Amino acid sequence: MKISNSHFVMKKQFKLHIIITLLLLNSTAIWAQTVSLNYPKNDFITDENLLELCWNYTAPNLYEIEVSTDQNFNTTFFTLNNISSGKINISLPNSNTSYFWRVRATSPLLTPWSNSYNFFHFNPSTINNLSLWLKADTGLVLSSSNSVLTWKDLSVNQYAFTQPTLAKQPTPTQSFYNNKNALSFDGNDFFEYPNFNFGSSNSVFIVGKKNTGFIYSRYMGTYGNYMEICTDAVGLSGNIFVIYNSNVPSLLTLARSPSTTKFLLNDSLIGSTNLSLPPLSSGSMYIGKSYITDYLNGEIAEIILSTVTLSDSTISLVNKYLMDKYSATLYLGNDTTITDNFCPITLSADSTFTNFYWSTGETTANIAVNTSGSYTLQAMDYFGRIQYDTINIQFPFVNQLNSQPICAGAQLIWNSGLNNTFTHTWQDGSNLSQIAIDTSGVYFFSIVDDLGCAFNSDTATISIDYFSLENTLGNDTSLCQGNIIQLQSNPSGQVNYLWSTGASNNSIAIITSGSYWLEASNQNNCILRDTIAINIVGVAPHAEFLAVNGCINTAISFTDLSTP
Repeated sequence: MKISNSHFVMKKQFKLHIIITLLLLNSTAIWAQTVSLNYPKNDFITDENLLELCWNYTAPNLYEIEVSTDQNFNTTFFTLNNISSGKINISLPNSNTSYFWRVRATSPLLTPWSNSYNFFHFNPSTINNLSLWLKADTGLVLSSSNSVLTWKDLSVNQYAFTQPTLAKQPTPTQSFYNNKNALSFDGNDFFEYPNFNFGSSNSVFIVGKKNTGFIYSRYMGTYGNYMEICTDAVGLSGNIFVIYNSNVPSLLTLARSPSTTKFLLNDSLIGSTNLSLPPLSSGSMYIGKSYITDYLNGEIAEIILSTVTLSDSTISLVNKYLMDKYSATLYLGNDTTITDNFCPITLSADSTFTNFYWSTGETTANIAVNTSGSYTLQAMDYFGRIQYDTINIQFPFVNQLNSQPICAGAQLIWNSGLNNTFTHTWQDGSNLSQIAIDTSGVYFFSIVDDLGCAFNSDTATISIDYFSLENTLGNDTSLCQGNIIQLQSNPSGQVNYLWSTGASNNSIAIITSGSYWLEASNQNNCILRDTIAINIVGVAPHAEFLAVNGCINTAISFTDLSTP
């Protein structure tokens, strides 16, 4: 008969129940242990003396920021603790200097430092032989009608480009250019400065655009051996060498020497000439037209002119400064955690971007999302550069259940992880936040929040593993000494054994009468425990024979050595 063991209760007529509860606790997702930086983006170039630094902010965290001219932060020129927001303004003491910055959370948890970003504080007034620098947000003298009477040069020359006629004065606008000013020319407006000396070499940078439908709009031009920079072409002493289209804000760069001239659009070379060009004679310089009557119908945000051919590295520096300044930064917003609903939220890019490609595969400017995850957008700015940004969205955390087997007699609890303020509907029509599973089947639920937005769980298929019920050592029995005991059936798959003797084989030989127990577990961690009482009634014979090798067709003699 079966007996009770102090280790187990093993009556054959009782069914062993092992209650296994899966309780997946609700949790708030923490997207990253480190803070992510938003703006300025890495390798940004700015001429601002007061710069705003922004990072992903999560209330009620407090933050610490370090800014250094040393990428290893061995020394810092700015440090601030206990910042309760996600941004701060800093004054930059030195121009033409690279700065590095990083942020970490200090409360309620101290996080590692973020990856560091760097930016370069650039001062265009230090450009070699800077002869003209016009910015549409500085140096404007306005008329009583808020049109521009005078546009003052910021270089050491301090030229003053004027237009005394009210009907020919351009007007300030912020329609483009990253919320920075430009001057709007209506096809009749222009400025003039007499006796402007260009010299024999020039480097010119212009940020502007023409209005759709107008051709041969001149940004600027001169008399004499002329230079004219148009929205559609560049001409030097009668030689137009490149045609382009700039109906959107663009950066035009001209690098001219007596023997070579090249033209770049948005920092990409699109034309050059090796013509020998005479020096440009002194004469009137026009902004908004050339020496002839082709006027600009469009906008100008900034003009920089040097009277030397700048090096390629300096040209690239100035170009990046202007593109960083007048292009919006692709920014999808702070990482967002939603705790009370599943309603979709809209992710969108600034309207100045084009050529959208989301990590979801969508190619529209806006997408609606209702699933937790990281979403990345790549898009093209005005200047043809690809920018990237990523946002992490966390909706209320829902416990999901994978399809799996459970052991016979066990019970699996699937808890949604949400409280009863959400309406639950399970596959069987029940409405609690959890369900007990002890039979095979397909399980799922749907949730509706107070705003009527729904969430559907994954579907879990549950099967029953009968390993603990289908295997046994058999009834108590009498055996001969040396007989073996093992499970009466042959379990499939990987099985681990532990006998009361300490053995780990699938069987053991019985030497003495007594009670023997076995604990076995399979690949699903279903556990079988059984005990059997063995009574030794004799010694099992040991068969052994000795034979001498012989030839074919001859008799062989065996000696019986069996015991007992």
